[in-house]
Amino acid sequence: MVEGIDPFNAKDSWYEDIPVYRRSIDQMEGEYGLVMFHHSLEHVPDPVSTLRSAAQLLRPGGTCLVRIPVMGTYFWHRFGVNWVELDAPRHLHLFSVESMHLLAEQAGFKVRKIVFDSEGWEIAASIRYEQDIPLRSPQSLTDSFSLSDLMSFKQQADKLNTLNDAGRAGFYLERLPTPT
Repeated sequence: MVEGIDPFNAKDSWYEDIPVYRRSIDQMEGEYGLVMFHHSLEHVPDPVSTLRSAAQLLRPGGTCLVRIPVMGTYFWHRFGVNWVELDAPRHLHLFSVESMHLLAEQAGFKVRKIVFDSEGWEIAASIRYEQDIPLRSPQSLTDSFSLSDLMSFKQQADKLNTLNDAGRAGFYLERLPTPT
């Protein structure tokens, strides 16, 4: 069964055939094979407690997938305060690969695998930030860049992904056995 949660929803709802409950992860019960945080862990006030709650929900052999922006990478160094993934003030936390390993350990996990998954639009949007063009500008990316530019940004992001040096990644976490 697939379920979604969002404590900021006005009420419980459905997305297609998936129930989406108005609650936080610490209010969930049950046992799951997969718990996912898609660009949400950086928004929670207490990521350690949040991941501990996820660990409690996982069945043995289950996986927690955390997709987040990753500081200390090429995007971080190249764009600095203009990196689109900073998203201040909505991002309460920024994580590096090293800090994710520490966070996972504190929450009862180990990092099993990391997959970088940036896209070309992040480069384009960061360049626009350097030009004081907001993300939600009526001007589209194709107004700012040629198709050749956009393709080049995609190729650059793809290359940085293979080098594990792009701006976003998915961390596959495995729950550590609880001591007896």
